[in-house]
This record gives sequence, C-alpha cells and structure tokens, in this order.
Amino acid sequence: MFRMLPIAFLVTCASTVLADINVGSDGSDGVFNPSGNVTVDLGLAIPGDALTTPGSGNGVYDAARWVVCFKYTSVNIASGRTVTFTNHPSRAPVVWLVQSTVTIGGTISLDGAVGNSVFSPIAYSEPGPGGFRGGRRGANTSLESGGLGPGGANRGATGSGGTGGSFASMGGLGPSGGAVPSPVYGNAAILPVIGGSGGSGTSVGGGGGGAGGGAILIAANSSIVVSGFITANGGGASGGGVGANGGCGSGGAIRLVSDSISGNGVIRALGGSGNGAIGGLGRIRIDANSNQLTSVGEPPWASGAPIFVFAPLGVPKLRAAQITDGAGSHQVPVDPRANVLHVPSADVSIDSCEPVPVTIEAQNVPVPPAATTVDVRVVAASGPTNVFPASFVSGDQTLSTWTANVTFVPGTSAVQVRATFPPVTLASLESKRVPRGLRTLTGERIVRVEYGGTTGGAGRAIYVTEKGQRIPVDVR
Repeated sequence: MFRMLPIAFLVTCASTVLADINVGSDGSDGVFNPSGNVTVDLGLAIPGDALTTPGSGNGVYDAARWVVCFKYTSVNIASGRTVTFTNHPSRAPVVWLVQSTVTIGGTISLDGAVGNSVFSPIAYSEPGPGGFRGGRRGANTSLESGGLGPGGANRGATGSGGTGGSFASMGGLGPSGGAVPSPVYGNAAILPVIGGSGGSGTSVGGGGGGAGGGAILIAANSSIVVSGFITANGGGASGGGVGANGGCGSGGAIRLVSDSISGNGVIRALGGSGNGAIGGLGRIRIDANSNQLTSVGEPPWASGAPIFVFAPLGVPKLRAAQITDGAGSHQVPVDPRANVLHVPSADVSIDSCEPVPVTIEAQNVPVPPAATTVDVRVVAASGPTNVFPASFVSGDQTLSTWTANVTFVPGTSAVQVRATFPPVTLASLESKRVPRGLRTLTGERIVRVEYGGTTGGAGRAIYVTEKGQRIPVDVR
C-alpha cells in the first residue's frame, strides 16, 4: 500500500532575525567527510526519534516524521566528490542536522531515475529519497500503470503517451489520449519535507515513467557554503514508438537552514525532460539570517527566517486507517512498506471485486460546512488509475473520519489519500493542544500560541517562547 502523506499548508515566515541557532544535532553520527564518491545506504538507519535517538553513523529512521535523519558534527564534501543515496524501504527523505558548518564543493544528488525502457525488466523507476516512483511500462501480459505520489501522473488511454508528474507546478500533458496531469501539492516552506512524483508509463512497445526527484533538508548551526552542486531533479521518461513515451517525473525538494548560507554553487530541482511529457517543477527553500547565495536556483528559491527545522504540530494530515470486506476490517499499517509489484508483500489483502469502504482519518482538516474534498487515488500495478470521492462521517477539524467506497482491480494496487480544503486559519484549534516542548531554532521552548485570522483569508499564529519572544507565522 502507498504511504499516506501529510497534507501541508503554506507557511511564510516573517523577517524576524534570530540568533544562537540550534538545529538539534548531538553530533552522534560524527563527521561526514567522504574521501571519494560515496553512496549512503539509508536502509541501514536505526528506528527511533530523529531528535532524541543517538545515531551511529547510519542515521535514524523516524517513521512519525517520515525522515532518515543524520546528526553530524560537520559536513565537508570536497570538489570532485559525489554523494548519492540508496533508498530506505519507506523511501523517506534525508535530513542532515549539523552542529557546526556544512561545505559542499562537490555534488549531492537526489535525482529520480529514468523510466524503464522496452529493453529493461518491467518495474517502477526508483525515485530519489523522499520522492515517488514512476509508472511501469506495459507488456504483452500486463498493462502500464500511473505514477506514484501526491502528484503522480494518471495512466492515459491505451496507446497514448505518458503524462508528467506534478509538484510545485503541473506535469506536462501527454499526446492525444493522455491523462490530465494531477494537481500540485506541498508548500513553499517545504514543511514537511517531501519530494517529487512519478510520471505515468505507457502501453506495449512503449516506456516507463520517470521517477520523482528526492528531498533533502540540511540544517546547520553555523553556516552552509555551496560552491558545488545540489540536485533533486525528476527522472526523464523512457522512449518507445511514436506516441508511446512515458511521462517524466517532477522535481524534488531542497531546503537549507542556517544562520549564514552562501556560495556560487548550483541548486536544481527541475522536472524531468526528454522523450516524454515534462515533469513539474520541484521546490527550493533557503531559510537564513544571512543569505549570500549567488544563484537564485532553478526553480528560484523561496526564502525566510530560520525558525523551524521540522513542521510544527498542528499541520493537516490524512491516512487510510482501515479497509473492510466480507471477511471483516483490515487495519492499514501506520508505516506501510509493501512492494507494489508483489502481492505476497501487500500491507492489506482483500477478497472482493465489489466496492469496499475505505476509512480515512484526518487531523486538522476543515470539515463541512467548509468546502473540503477528500478522495482516494488507487494506482493499479497493471491497469487503470481511479479516484474515488470520500464522504464526511463524523468529528471536527481536530480529528475527523471520512469514508470512500473503492473498487480495486485484481492484482496489486497502490493507495493514497488526498484532500483539498480552504485556507486553514487555525483559529478553531485550542492553544492547549500545542505541546510546550516545541522549540525554535534558538532552543527556546514555545509555551503559548495565539491564533487569529479571518475565514477564507490568511491566518496568523504567534508562537510565544519561554523568554517572551513572539514569532509570527502566516498560515495560508
């Protein structure tokens, strides 16, 4: 089954300048200074809490935050050296929390893979960590599939070309008969950190879709200097015959947080291109008290003050909680891991070709009469991509339940839950629900949150620290 992703709102921070940055690194993963090209195996990470579990050189996998977090003392990637990654089984994004300085003279690559060609085994293309897989190509015994991810491209009509994955912008439209691209998602603050989505594959004789670019958050107490390359580009599509190219993956996400960020390096989070429909743009975010980067990035970066490393609690979230068939209710794992090509590894197995109810849990999502829509997107490993609307059952904005009647085709399918809703003002959330342990980058605990805003407009949350510091955050 597909990981149920957080649905985030746009957060833009005021120009408050903060000092004494503390990103929360205990240095337990040591110094990262590779002597040559290196591929970091994220699957070696130990499970735990990103901020409190000590690392041992391989990082910590935090399922609740969906990140693989490394807590370094310092990072130095010298010129001519390249850092790549092997995905964690969950395909979680990468987070580096660094006690002192980060120097990137070489290359950090989180690019998505190119779609599988007609000469390759039938498989989904692999994303960068934090991104989502590109759709598989069709074959004589099976149909092609759509791309995975919140902006994953839907499978078009048989014989049509693939469509590009979306992220900060919509993916490109395939040739006549191609599916309409999925909507954009995420926010300019990249809270939470999340990568790009996959393009769709195409039919027999054609190629697979490109995978989404990955996502990385690098946060350092002192400074980040980029004179080399950081890339999280979407994968290109694989070509086939005329009108039978897959779609490209969307670009991923790169977020840098530090007191000082500078350098003349190259930062890229572009959608895949070549052969098929292009992928949508990714996102770049620079949060610094002093931003002296020479390049504005591609796409151009958004910027703000370094207030948060991780998203504050209270952001909207969705997950599929259970699926019910004639045999009873099947609980969906909170941390799904199944291989979408192999039925024996399914997170949930059902025995029905008739519509079955899928129960959805939503946190901090407006409920009726707000104009909220929730749907379930089902991507068959061999066959169509279908979207099923969900209906509100009970609850309030804090916690609500929705249900959708979903028809699964025989075989394996990936499932994701999506929501669209008006701007969240947070005015209806109670201050007591905000934990006092939440910290700013100054290390001060937040003890109170004051909410404001108008219905349908921009909301304003003011985070008040233990020493009386007031940090305004606009919520749109």
